[in-house]
Amino acid sequence: MNNIYQVLETIGEQNKSKLSDKLSTMFLKAMMAGLFIGMGGTVAIKVMTKFLPTDGFKSVIGALMFSIGFIMIITFGAQLFTGNSLMTLSVLNKKHKIQSVLRNWSIVWLGNLLGAVLFAALVYYAKGFNDTDIELVTNLVNKKVGLSFGSAVLLGIGCNMVITLTVMLGSATNDYLAKVVVSVFGVMVFFLSGYEHVIANMYFMAIGLFNGTHSIVDIVLNNLIPVTIGNILGGGIIIPLLLHYTYKK
Repeated sequence: MNNIYQVLETIGEQNKSKLSDKLSTMFLKAMMAGLFIGMGGTVAIKVMTKFLPTDGFKSVIGALMFSIGFIMIITFGAQLFTGNSLMTLSVLNKKHKIQSVLRNWSIVWLGNLLGAVLFAALVYYAKGFNDTDIELVTNLVNKKVGLSFGSAVLLGIGCNMVITLTVMLGSATNDYLAKVVVSVFGVMVFFLSGYEHVIANMYFMAIGLFNGTHSIVDIVLNNLIPVTIGNILGGGIIIPLLLHYTYKK
């Protein structure tokens, strides 16, 4: 079990590795992460609509199934925008410049978007979702797009505080199984709490877009932008600042 200083050192090494990737590699790893999130989102919807009619239990099992995407991300070393928010720790420690971090965030956000949209297109146009599945996704998208700007930001903050802390908890152990267990519970916390994760939203919003539920403008302005801001504030500002100034040597 690593102590907090070893965890912070591990996060720093992970940040260094991610930032040193070639731009093409960075983008491909980000696409992979978007695809993995789409896979998790797909199985979550299928389980929630087909197998479990009881609202409370189906949400728990849906959250559990959704975590498979995050397990694949940590297994294959894909780059996820929300997890990469912790790169500001390297800026605070003067190991990397903010320009490098902002470049990474931009590339990874776009790569995550493309991966999520491509997988959504595959599922939708292959008729992978039946009418009941589409109805659930439509209701989910309507709820997300209907949030006020402020609510979307705040729910985004809550989400990425959980996600980045989950990343750090995973870094506290070198045991793969332990990392998987931590990831599962962390994802379930944000999923069941109703927090807003911008990359997961990219996948569900893409399904809604293909189905004609909402326009691109509605999706981007009413959800993706405020949730991205919230995710950055929660995982890229609040948690790194708290950790840096609490454990700064």
